[in-house]
Order: sequence, then structure tokens, then C-alpha cells
Amino acid sequence: MKSKKVIIPTLLILVLALVGFFVVYKDAEANRKRKVYQISYICRESNLEESQNSVKMGMEQASKDLGIEIRTISYGKSITEAEQLDLIEREIKDGVDAIIIEPLLEENLLEEINQLADTIPIVELNGKELSQINEKIPCVYTNYQEIGNELINIMAKNYKLKKVYVVKENFAYEDIKEIYEGTSMTIEDKGVEVEVIPYTEDRISYIHSTIESVKEEKGEVILALGIEALEKVGKFVKEQDDQRVIKVFGYGKSNQIISYIEEGVIDYVAVTDEYGIGYLGVLQSVNLLNDKPTTNEKVDYTIINTNNIYTTKNQRLLFPFVQ
Repeated sequence: MKSKKVIIPTLLILVLALVGFFVVYKDAEANRKRKVYQISYICRESNLEESQNSVKMGMEQASKDLGIEIRTISYGKSITEAEQLDLIEREIKDGVDAIIIEPLLEENLLEEINQLADTIPIVELNGKELSQINEKIPCVYTNYQEIGNELINIMAKNYKLKKVYVVKENFAYEDIKEIYEGTSMTIEDKGVEVEVIPYTEDRISYIHSTIESVKEEKGEVILALGIEALEKVGKFVKEQDDQRVIKVFGYGKSNQIISYIEEGVIDYVAVTDEYGIGYLGVLQSVNLLNDKPTTNEKVDYTIINTNNIYTTKNQRLLFPFVQ
């Protein structure tokens, strides 16, 4: 009887050990067989990598949460539609599983990308052009026209607005193009004079002289669209002895721009939830890969100034990495 009492618990322990081993082995085998997706993010303007940090952070967090790998391919702002298409095709040839991209606004390129969407999942960031061509291509976007509209309304509310100097970067991307269209419609409704100054190397000195001539009492305001343009305008304004009478609005985010807001050099800046854009871009890609439903995701924005820059909401948008 004593030996039976010893054998039964021993057998029970062995059975439990075998069951546990089988469960662990099965889970390990399932994990080994589970595919780790590789997703390429093709982004613009490698010389302004700082501007992409929040987007990349959102993507990195999503990649950890969803168990996938992200690879980033950046390019200079002089890229052509043929070169961007070559980049996409190269990534497909290298065997990536999905592509996230901010496409150039070129009709032929958009159609080529549309056709590639039949062979690989594609997600569009910061625009809706591709998703309007092909509903199988989800997008993550902001209402950029609304941003332009709101910036002009704030100007008109706070100043006796007579003229707006719009310093704009290339319209090759949808965000700046749409913001400009939003500002144009609202300015036209208000009967305000507009001068558009392309942000190019040969116009830098003209932009500088324009800033020197702008005074608050004339009802003139500067609106800079794009990070480089806004940083340069901020730099020129800071050099003026009476910088605080020059009113500057803009779109774009960088550490330098944030510093100019804190110093009162730049008055109002529109900022989007870049971290959320990055996270949702990856999430949509994984949904496509797993044949799950996707939607066009609209991401929020805010208008930041010296009075609200330190609110919890705005600090999260400006510095998502410290949360």
C-alpha cells in the first residue's frame, strides 16, 4: 500500500510535466511559424529627419505592439516621380510585405501606385489622393483645408488684416497644397490681399527684405507653410529689433519652431498628431495583411501659440516621446 501511495503522485507529476511540455512546445512552434511582417515606410525629405521623428516613434510603438518590423527609406526633396516609383518597386523586389508612403502629387505616379496595390498592400500617409483613386488603399490624413481656414480666421480675429504674405514650400505633397487651398478660399471671402512667395533658394533674400518691411500697423501677416520655410522666416524675424510687431503664422513642427513659439517669435502654428499618424499607418498595413477591415483614419490637429503650448494635450502632440 505504501508503494502505491508513492507511485500515484509520481505518475501524476509526470503526466502534468508532459502536458506542460507539450503546451510549451506547441506555443513555441506556433511562434516560430508565425510570420514577422516587414513593412517599408517611404518618407520625404531626408535632410529634415527631425520632422519625421514623431511619425517614426508612432510606427515603432505600433511595430512593438503588433510584432512586425519597420524599415524606413527616406529621400531628398528633389526626387522625381520616376525615382519614387523606382523606390517602391525596389522595396517590393526586396520582399517587403507592405508599403506606407507619402506620394508625390503626380497623376501618372498615382496611377502607377494604384496598379501596384493589386500586388502589395499600400497605405497612404498625410493625404487622400490614392484612397480616392482606389478604395483598397486606406489613408491616414488630417483635414488640411480646415487648418488653412482656421489660421486665416485667427489672423482676421486678432489683427486688422489687410495683406498676407504666403511663404510656401513645394506643392508636390498634399498637406501643404491643401492648407494653401484652405487659406486661399478664406482669404478670398474676406477680401484680403495676398502675395505668394515660393520658398526657393533664389527667393531667400526677397523673403528677408519682405520681413523687414512688414509692420503690425499695416495689417500685414506672414504665413509660412512647411518646416524649412517656417524656420527660415522665424530666423529672419528674430534678427529684427522690433520682432514682436511682425506677426508670423505657420504649419510645421521642429524643435527650432517650438523654441520660436516659446520666445514669441512665431505667433501661431498648426501641428498635427504625427505620432498618431505613424501608429495608425502601421495598424492599417497589418489589417490589410491579415485581411481585416480598414478605414480612412482622420487624425486631429491643433493650433499652438505661447498661451497654450504647455497644456497637456499640446505637450503630448509636441513631445510624444516623453509620455
